[in-house]
Amino acid sequence: MVRTVPMSAAVVVVLLQLCIVVQSRWGPHPALRELQSAKGWKFVLKKQGVKVWKRTGCDDNANFAVKATMLYPCSAQELAAILTTRDYDVIRKFNPTVVEGADLEWSNNRKERVTWILTKAVFPLQPRDFVCRVRREQIGRAELITNEAATHRSAPAPRRTVRGKLRGVHLVEPAGDGCCLYTCVHEIDPGGAAPRRLVNWFALRKPLQYMRQLRDVAAATAPQAEGGLQAKDALRRAAVWVGAALLLILGSLVGQGTSVGDLPGEVVALCRCVSRAMIATASPK
Repeated sequence: MVRTVPMSAAVVVVLLQLCIVVQSRWGPHPALRELQSAKGWKFVLKKQGVKVWKRTGCDDNANFAVKATMLYPCSAQELAAILTTRDYDVIRKFNPTVVEGADLEWSNNRKERVTWILTKAVFPLQPRDFVCRVRREQIGRAELITNEAATHRSAPAPRRTVRGKLRGVHLVEPAGDGCCLYTCVHEIDPGGAAPRRLVNWFALRKPLQYMRQLRDVAAATAPQAEGGLQAKDALRRAAVWVGAALLLILGSLVGQGTSVGDLPGEVVALCRCVSRAMIATASPK
């Protein structure tokens, strides 16, 4: 005798699978709150396609975070590759204050690294260097890059320089038509006796130059092709719609008291295939 399972149980299993996939894939990420929330930010600049905000609640004598956003003519993956490049000739094209740098340690299957960076002197300040931990990860089809201050035994000892602290959050999201939306938050403590009012004045105006120079690099080095990403997204959406339709059909059968054992084998197999397809298309590659 074949044991039958109530259809309601099958529906619950499928729904739980969907919830797990959606939550793990598109659930809120702690670093995203700072980027996507408008609370705590004051709009200060809109020019040449760049929008800039500063964090509220900080006076001119304290370090404050700066947020900027701009549309770029390349895919999210291509821009993220530029932002995390180890080619300092490329880095200096969009951040000319960088002199040199070195990767000190890799971890987490090369998704995370500790990096030392030396920057130019800005009169009347001495040159600054930074040790930071850089991590890149995928959030859905978006790319998330975080930088935070770190220490490392292999970092060069400061000589005629001042060790500062750097923190940054970078989100690159597909925007369609081969473009992406880049949003970043920067917060720098230059260390030493640097006047905070002067540092904050530069920090508030630097994003305009940085964002436009980065766009020039992206336009010159990244091909404007996002067909593969659009095809994958279309496949995912199709699988989700088919799965939703299937759940509606199963739900109507549940209302009629139908159990899994009463359904043809082909229908059960189809349910399993659709469920697997929904999970596969939503999972990172």
